[in-house]
Amino acid sequence: MSYPKEFSGFQVPSAEKWLDLEKRTWEPRPFGDYDVDIKIECCGVCASDVHTARGDWGEMPYPFAVGHEVVGTVLRVGPKVTLTQVDQRVGVGAQVYSCLDCRHCKNNNETYCKEQVNAYGAPYPGTDCTTQGGYSSHTRIHEYW
Repeated sequence: MSYPKEFSGFQVPSAEKWLDLEKRTWEPRPFGDYDVDIKIECCGVCASDVHTARGDWGEMPYPFAVGHEVVGTVLRVGPKVTLTQVDQRVGVGAQVYSCLDCRHCKNNNETYCKEQVNAYGAPYPGTDCTTQGGYSSHTRIHEYW
């Protein structure tokens, strides 16, 4: 099976042009042992997408695609993935990463992890990549999420 080398989606170019989404492509972060590539089928629309796109909650790394509450089909899994399999339908929330090892993570409070990463507009640890949300063709996330 072939996997896309680039993902595409509708990105917000700037806070001033938040209504003028632009279709763009980007290279996803490197694929890891616990990663899952998902072909996005649908995505929720939320007021937080609007606030983030407009820059209401602070500076953002434009351009980026908003959208969380993603549903899609697993296309590829890393060699250490055990929680899902290819062709499985899955859902992804508003967070796509945490350390899974700190006190908060071990108590099912991952949103309080100092390393937690939001589904869009956030730097991904150990890379120079920004997370891209569900207004996209695909997403790459850690299997836990």
